[in-house]
Amino acid sequence: MRKVLALTMIFPLLLAAQGVKITGNLKKVKVKILKEIEKEYILLERGKPLSFEVEGPVFLRVYTRLVYPEKAKGTAIYKLILEEDGKQEKIITKETEPSNKAFLDGKKLGKWRSFLIEVPPGRHTYRLGIWKSPSPEVAVRIKRTSPPVWKELPPLRPFTIITAYENEKKTNYYLLKKGESLRFRLQGPGRVKLIVRLNFDETLGEEAGFTVVVREGDKEIQRASFKSYRSEMVSWNERKDLVPGKAETLYLEVPKGEHTIQVELLGTLAPSAGVRLLIPEIKGE
Repeated sequence: MRKVLALTMIFPLLLAAQGVKITGNLKKVKVKILKEIEKEYILLERGKPLSFEVEGPVFLRVYTRLVYPEKAKGTAIYKLILEEDGKQEKIITKETEPSNKAFLDGKKLGKWRSFLIEVPPGRHTYRLGIWKSPSPEVAVRIKRTSPPVWKELPPLRPFTIITAYENEKKTNYYLLKKGESLRFRLQGPGRVKLIVRLNFDETLGEEAGFTVVVREGDKEIQRASFKSYRSEMVSWNERKDLVPGKAETLYLEVPKGEHTIQVELLGTLAPSAGVRLLIPEIKGE
């Protein structure tokens, strides 16, 4: 009924624009027309990776939409592989479900899932391909973006706060002792950033190695090893007996749903480390 009324009112106005005199006490209205919005994507096909070059430093936001196979429905998991400069490879796992707003030539698309590429200074070459997927096609859209705004997520209790001071800037870290763990509760899907500063005591030299392991229950979901150096610019406020190492960063891909992860410190002679977990504020495309 609403559509009929709007058309009835617009019709005399159209006649007036054609030189037709309108009589009668008619009400003028403004009708908002909702138009289809089209956005340009690149169709990524299995076995045909996408290559691109970019000058850093810059942040890229990569939006992805799974092209659902015919008759497929419900939740789907797909994995992409990102290669940087022919050396570093990273597997990106996304979980999605059919969108009721986005279609490609009549095919159902998944809701957008994104990830961030932090391009270091200089010119770099990337290759993005399909690793594992229920569909041979994934639509991809790449945009330059501003650096993400990160928010701190404190661990579940119990925890001990240690405060880092750098050029009068104060930053909270959480003490992670070797042989113990810190637990964090996360809501996915999304990407989070784990920052770790190894703690040097009087028994350690100027550099030391360490390994960070992230588990969910009994399952190990990520492991990374680093070589750290004593920081000359940062100090702990509460622990003068410890010297923080330079900050090392580990990114975690969190699947859909609620997850409780455990962060552990292994493979080091250092007694402990300072840990921060940051979650991003992600905007839609």
